[in-house]
Amino acid sequence: WDCIDWDAQGRAMERQRESRRHWVTKHATGFCSVGKNIGRWSEDRSTECPRCGAENESTTHVWQCRDPRALEQWDKSLDALKMWMINSDTSPEIRYSLITGIRRWRDLQPLFRPRQEGIRHVTDAQALIGWENVLRGRLSLQWREFQQRYYERINSKRSADGWIVTLIGKLWDLGWSIWDHRNKILHESEESDTLKGMDEVDEQIRSQFQSRWQDLP
Repeated sequence: WDCIDWDAQGRAMERQRESRRHWVTKHATGFCSVGKNIGRWSEDRSTECPRCGAENESTTHVWQCRDPRALEQWDKSLDALKMWMINSDTSPEIRYSLITGIRRWRDLQPLFRPRQEGIRHVTDAQALIGWENVLRGRLSLQWREFQQRYYERINSKRSADGWIVTLIGKLWDLGWSIWDHRNKILHESEESDTLKGMDEVDEQIRSQFQSRWQDLP
């Protein structure tokens, strides 16, 4: 864990509103209200993923769910991250490696190792920390170092110190967008079930009323 950029993560956390800080901490420690935890807290609640129906939904599954709706949200969120990286003059090697590395982890594919030696050292360092930890804002120190060298190479006045802090915030935004998407589908499903239950009750009332009306002399 010594290779994690804890300083940048701490500064990024200071920029977050309180509600986002709570979510980052709860998701990183596995205490979000996912199916696996809900099943522990209440035997009457479903442990299934509200999108794909997988049993014992975990925080990791929220990000790796293969439901088409989840993948569609992923595409939108990754596009937003990519656009920010372009606008902030992020190294093309970092842009490609970060997006590809996240996608491969999400899709349960082999770890991404670029051909270029310089950026490969960066991704190898991140692989030791874990690619899921990218979404938790736990980045290798080498991302910042590589980006600073790129800024210097293109004669930019930007600093990688500010860049890495903002990047971590953007990665939390990415993780949150997938969590928020999951919750919206869950609530829509619950509302649908409630309305369905109300319809069934209404039908039973109508059936009983008609039955009694027919029995009248």
